[in-house]
Amino acid sequence: MDDARVVCRQLGFRDAITAHGNAFFGEGEGPIHISNVNCDGTESFLKECYSSLSDNCEHEADASVTCLPFGKLLPHQSEEGFVRLVGGNLTDGRVEIFFKGEWGTICDDTWDISEATVVCRQLGFTGASSAPRKAAFGEGKGPIHLDTLECSGNELSLLDCEYKQKSNCMHNEDAGVECFNSTGVYFLTLDEGSVRLVGGHDMAGRVEIYKDNQWGTVCDDDWDLSDATIVCRQLGFKDAISAPRKAAFGEGVGPIHLDSVKCSGNEESLLDCEYKRDADCTHSEDASATCRNVSYGKYFEIRPS
Repeated sequence: MDDARVVCRQLGFRDAITAHGNAFFGEGEGPIHISNVNCDGTESFLKECYSSLSDNCEHEADASVTCLPFGKLLPHQSEEGFVRLVGGNLTDGRVEIFFKGEWGTICDDTWDISEATVVCRQLGFTGASSAPRKAAFGEGKGPIHLDTLECSGNELSLLDCEYKQKSNCMHNEDAGVECFNSTGVYFLTLDEGSVRLVGGHDMAGRVEIYKDNQWGTVCDDDWDLSDATIVCRQLGFKDAISAPRKAAFGEGVGPIHLDSVKCSGNEESLLDCEYKRDADCTHSEDASATCRNVSYGKYFEIRPS
């Protein structure tokens, strides 16, 4: 499970549910790259774990995982120590924790990047880019559960850190986080019209859309900032700051699902925009997007090399 947990978190999921052996999902092809993997469960990438070059394994011994999806928690999913982000976007917000039967906030006394990292990893992200204080994402309500947290950054839950339960804080001191992924692939759900960014980073990459039961790209004919903005908003960001064309983040594979996309910028999904289904493009014309989060008026732009 420790190995499976690292794989799932690297892919942007919250955690692993099961770790399967014996080619549970079928045998792969090609090389078997590593064997004897031994993670402690806190690593950000599988390559950071101990492993050895493949020994005498065959594909009948291929490893598999089942991951716990990332997403908003439903009421019946509230368990002791669960955390959520409120008041921001997909990757940031005020930290709230389910503790002693109810949701509450966290005081920002001693709050820093180590504590924020634990929160982000609980939610399935790679880590934290900042640890905002002073109710940066608005003031919460209800109890302030934890105060004066001291985490090393490697804990699996905030409740594994040192903390005080009695707080003398007000909600104008609620703690927040900004999280990031380093997978190069970013998406929320696998439904018709779901989008993801590939080949870049959390906020930038080649646009791919899930349509007709498979991922495919978008042709850059008529592609502009309004179109890229819809993609970014689908992913939980504020808007887009650029709409790169000409396969700026590398050429995709598979079908080119949409061509001549024309969005007003107010649609909820790329499929709500006008478009042509039959593309006359090649993957050298794949469209991309660079997104922005504006919680502080900051944004990160990832430029292709």
